[in-house]
Amino acid sequence: MEPQTLQEHLRMANKVDGARRKIYIMLLEDPFPDEEALSAILAYLAAFFRLPVKVVHSPWELMGLTTRPGRSGFGDVQLSMDDVLNWLKRNVPRDAYGIAVVTTIDLFVPGPGRSEYIPGRSHYTQRHGACSLARLCSEVDWKVEPCSRGRFLRRCLKLTSHEVAHMFGLKHCVYTCRMAGTTSLEHHDATTLRFCGRCEGKLQHLLKWSASDLCDRATGLADVLANCSPGAEFDDEVTALRRRPDMPICEPCMAVTSKLQRGPRKPS
Repeated sequence: MEPQTLQEHLRMANKVDGARRKIYIMLLEDPFPDEEALSAILAYLAAFFRLPVKVVHSPWELMGLTTRPGRSGFGDVQLSMDDVLNWLKRNVPRDAYGIAVVTTIDLFVPGPGRSEYIPGRSHYTQRHGACSLARLCSEVDWKVEPCSRGRFLRRCLKLTSHEVAHMFGLKHCVYTCRMAGTTSLEHHDATTLRFCGRCEGKLQHLLKWSASDLCDRATGLADVLANCSPGAEFDDEVTALRRRPDMPICEPCMAVTSKLQRGPRKPS
């Protein structure tokens, strides 16, 4: 599949205007089980897209969602991604550029032959999406095998920025930037935290960022990453952002190996 061009993106994406300039993050749990991760996500999204981020709550138990028992040890219940998105489609706030669910509850797509779970899905033009952090805390996505706190937070920032960017009309990228379409945690980990120059350019044109805006954005991102960094998890990104604040820090890479595209095999 050919990568989405800048012209294709600008024709498809919803315009950003004064009436719709907020990114809404909807939580299905109250209180949210991981306040530290949530704070990092909210700060990162605000700095990344340079738009206000507003949190709203809707208890999942009251939304009429299809559920099924949890799988592979990742919680007691799974929620239907289709039902979550249908609910969001009917409830997009009038001042929202888009609204995305962020939850620690595992999500699935109903139907025969579907995968065991789905980490995220968003609509390019209808202003809604959803993502689950449920399996990001594990080394692998088919059994519970806890990973480091830093890796978990990195995955949270990657997944949420990816799904929100879909709401801004960005399609999957052929590079290993964060807009690559990943099918496993192994591939997810192989992508960069930030976007490649092609995807950065789409956001810059859509959101009309000036050179000064780009510098302020990089400074804001560096500050967020430095503040949420456990140990030295984000040191390389912080250093690069502060060294060249006017440039994207991830270089395009055409070589996504077939191994990563397939993802890890489950044991027989």
